[in-house]
Amino acid sequence: MSGSCCTFASKTMTMDIDFSILNTIEPLPDDYREKVETMNADKEIELLQKEIDSISTDKMPFDKYDYICIFATAIIEIFTDYVTCDPTKKFSLASKFNDSKNPLGEWCNKHIHEAIKHPNNPLDFQGKFDEFGNQLFGKVHTGPTISFGGSDHRQLTYGHDLLRFFHALKEYKTGEFMDGGFINIDGKSIFVEVSTKLNVKENVFSTQEHPLWGLICHLFADFWSTRSLPIPGWSNLSHSSSREIRQWAAEMYADGFNFRTELLKNLPVALGEFIIRVYCYARFRDKDQAGKVYRFNNIEYSKEAYRYKRKQMLLFSHAIALSFSVGKAVMAENPLFVNTAMILRVCQLSINLFVDEVNYNHRVFTKITLEQYKARLEQSRYIVISLENIYYTANYQRLITELKSKTDELIKLRLHNAEELMDLQTKYDSSKIANKYLMQQNNEEIRDLTKGISVVIDPDITLEELVEDSDIEPDMYELKELVDK
Repeated sequence: MSGSCCTFASKTMTMDIDFSILNTIEPLPDDYREKVETMNADKEIELLQKEIDSISTDKMPFDKYDYICIFATAIIEIFTDYVTCDPTKKFSLASKFNDSKNPLGEWCNKHIHEAIKHPNNPLDFQGKFDEFGNQLFGKVHTGPTISFGGSDHRQLTYGHDLLRFFHALKEYKTGEFMDGGFINIDGKSIFVEVSTKLNVKENVFSTQEHPLWGLICHLFADFWSTRSLPIPGWSNLSHSSSREIRQWAAEMYADGFNFRTELLKNLPVALGEFIIRVYCYARFRDKDQAGKVYRFNNIEYSKEAYRYKRKQMLLFSHAIALSFSVGKAVMAENPLFVNTAMILRVCQLSINLFVDEVNYNHRVFTKITLEQYKARLEQSRYIVISLENIYYTANYQRLITELKSKTDELIKLRLHNAEELMDLQTKYDSSKIANKYLMQQNNEEIRDLTKGISVVIDPDITLEELVEDSDIEPDMYELKELVDK
């Protein structure tokens, strides 16, 4: 049993008493004998409080400046999307890149395609085949055919699909064109697999550099060409068994829906991200404090609250810009106008905010649970303290009896020591008086012995001469005894 300490004080003694002494005292009759074990919960409560303080459940509110920034960013995104990503507008950046006379495309064609000079490149094969997979070399064929040629040949083959990069590398390495397709005859689909060697009849394909480097240069030049490369995975649509899907894919590619155009659609999104992030950093980050501190209206917020608000602002601005993009596509009845980069970013932010909201609710629930546990722990501590006080109060007779017995023992010890001190004092006084009387007698005898000496003693005189000249009678002291003394 651990407990408080009290102090027993008087003018002559001071003694600290620990209430744990009750555990060693035999109880008196009718005493309250049940013991209460004290729970030391202070450290646990302190750890709980630190854990509760570390859980952030705050959120940053919005003000008018935040809404102004959101709508201004959305307008900038809409304008940027209009002047860069719309291939149907001649002044747009996407339309200028799709022009066959764009400077970058002409430079790539001249310094890459023409400089490399790969005759009969398997990636640019533009042959035609019948329904049985036979190549048609200028023959007239009235039946169904499958063709890999034309200005849209890049979306018709596997070799220009970036998701089939290793298939294209194999073609580049072997010099063989390997592809296939579907031909619809009376509602039936026939799959045609073609493996044509291009080195037949002196149509030799050769490369001076490594096939991997040649393929990378070729795809880079095609990216900046008029129609650019198709979207990665586009060959799954152009080789679909459905004729409608194949026609839709061909029309979309012909209208300018390609890999370069879709990459350009990331510019409005990137610009919006840059504006919102710079605004949040400049306004909410407290640069005067050491470390990362975020303030809003002179109130400090956690890092989680800062990131949550930034994601909300990004989602609102992108969603507003995306609504205009979707509305433009619906009015023009052309899905090409939809900014796919905005769709992906809005979906990603929505999922992130949903996960953050779930985590926020979990943190709130955890904090409430810990606070309730802390309150119960403190309540239990107070109950234990109360029971301790009840125990001490009920056993005060034992404590007083024990204290009285200890005090009596101390008093008896002091009295015994005092008696011994008195005896020593008495003996000392008696000895002192006796010594004083004895010294007084000796002094009288000395005065009697020296009272006859009236002359000045010469230092050179002998003792015998001094005795002869004095009044001392020879029969009182013998000379020897006097000399010995």
